[in-house]
Amino acid sequence: MTLKDDRESITLRWAYPLGAQGKVRVSGAPKGQQQRPFEDLPVGSTSYVVHGLDQGTDFCFEIAVVYSGNTLGRAKPVCTARQG
Repeated sequence: MTLKDDRESITLRWAYPLGAQGKVRVSGAPKGQQQRPFEDLPVGSTSYVVHGLDQGTDFCFEIAVVYSGNTLGRAKPVCTARQG
């Protein structure tokens, strides 16, 4: 998973995994806080753009994909580097 931070928006990109059969769940939160799901995307989705976040706060994001039934695959979280 990759992250591109343009301050006005954050673009997340990932590869939809082979064998997956379900929707993509995008989770995120300010850095250091527990991730919360905030968007479910259609099967096969490979990108998402986040708008309206505080430009002075770092955020972390995670992507989860349903493989079958209740089996989830999760990408390693990625974070912005806005502070410091």
